[in-house]
Order: sequence, then C-alpha cells, then structure tokens
Amino acid sequence: MAPKVEDGPVNILSEKERIARFGVVCTCGNDDGVQFENWEPGGEYIRKLTLKNVSRTMRKLKYKLPMTRYLSLAFPQNLELPPGMSIDLDIVFRPIVTEEFFDTIYFKLQDEIPITEMNKIRPRGFHVPVRAVLKKLECCLESDTIEFGLCPTKEESVRFFRLTNTGQVPAPFAWNSPAPFLIEP
Repeated sequence: MAPKVEDGPVNILSEKERIARFGVVCTCGNDDGVQFENWEPGGEYIRKLTLKNVSRTMRKLKYKLPMTRYLSLAFPQNLELPPGMSIDLDIVFRPIVTEEFFDTIYFKLQDEIPITEMNKIRPRGFHVPVRAVLKKLECCLESDTIEFGLCPTKEESVRFFRLTNTGQVPAPFAWNSPAPFLIEP
C-alpha cells in the first residue's frame, strides 16, 4: 500500500529510479530518505538531508514543506545545484506525542528535463520519505522450533539455543512450562 499525504497516495521512487529520472541523489546518513529513531516527546532532533546533483546539467529545485506539524524546514527556497555539487537541508523534528508517523518532502524541478521515454508522462518532481519510528521490543530465536525428542520418565533432555534481543529496548522474559515439565536457563 502506498503512503498517503494530503493529496492522496504518493509514489516513492527508489534511489536508482530517482537518479535516472531527475539526476538527484538524496541521502541522510546511510538511509534513503530521513528517519528519526531513539526520540522522546518534547525533544528537538535535527537530521541533515543531502541533495546531490549527479547529472551533467544544472538542477533547479523547490521543495514543499511536510504536512505534519512535528517537522519543520527553512522556508522553501529555490535551490540551484550545479553538476556534482550538493546541498544540506536541516530537517527539525519536534514530537509532542509518542507515535510513529510518515510524511514526505516533495521536490519539484524548476528546470527543463529533456524529453525521454522514461519521463514523458512522469511528474516533474519526487517525494523523499520522512519517518519517525519508535523503539521496538523484538527478540529472535535462532531456529523456529526446539525439539527435545523422546525422553524417558525422570530423565533430562538438554538442548542449547540462542535467544537474541534484536530490539532497542530491554527484553525481560520468563519460562513457563506445564507440569511435570521444567525448563531452566
């Protein structure tokens, strides 16, 4: 299902597709798009979105502010990117409630793009996703099942396995087993 913003569903292009159509790379750290993690309501968090022109011609862009009230950017201005150059935009996130959300920043090309089969009926701009994700409780067991096999009465069956906390919060756990069985870590 496509993400939705004020004007309805949007199509988020892959980095490869965005480069092919518009000649612009958008990065924020190692991610495609902007993602805020490990945040608390009432704080202020800033991420830099880097736009780089990888085409051979000047790119003139203008961006539309995100619809969510938790995000802010400098007032939209015309951005001029000569070939090979980049610019950083500060995206400020000020959450007031603990909830995940998704929005986009829409970049519209102001300059002319040569008509090709690829962009003949395509829009004149692209969306960059902005996400705020919550810390998650997540554990991973190295196998789907733990088979103890047949075991005679009053005998022990021992199996070793690894339970890994792959989330961002502590994961306390307790073993429960019906009588007469007993599980010990």
